Amino acid sequence: MATFYVLPPRGVLADRWSQFWQSLLPGLPLSPELPDELIRRIESAVGDLPDVFVLYRDDLPEELAVGSALCDAYGAEAGDQVVEVRWAGTYRPAPVRVHSFRVDPCSEPTLLCYNGELA
Repeated sequence: MATFYVLPPRGVLADRWSQFWQSLLPGLPLSPELPDELIRRIESAVGDLPDVFVLYRDDLPEELAVGSALCDAYGAEAGDQVVEVRWAGTYRPAPVRVHSFRVDPCSEPTLLCYNGELA
């Protein structure tokens, strides 16, 4: 079974990481390429793991639920694990909210199981 990590859109992630590093190292001029480099490093590290995929929310159609979009566009199957990471608020730095579920094995591709309950 595969595991799909769905991260926030690249631009949002890069912006939030820049804010994090600036708060961690105030006054230190950081390279504007740092957030993009961090994204590339994560992709590279995860790319070597079998059946683990990192995607960004902007890679998926907005009109579909995450599970349905993963099935349609990336071949997710019933029982695959989905870990969706979202920002939990707009204040800075915003904590993340992690939503984990398995793709539902039922015949309706738009129905998903959230923590064991059908949504």
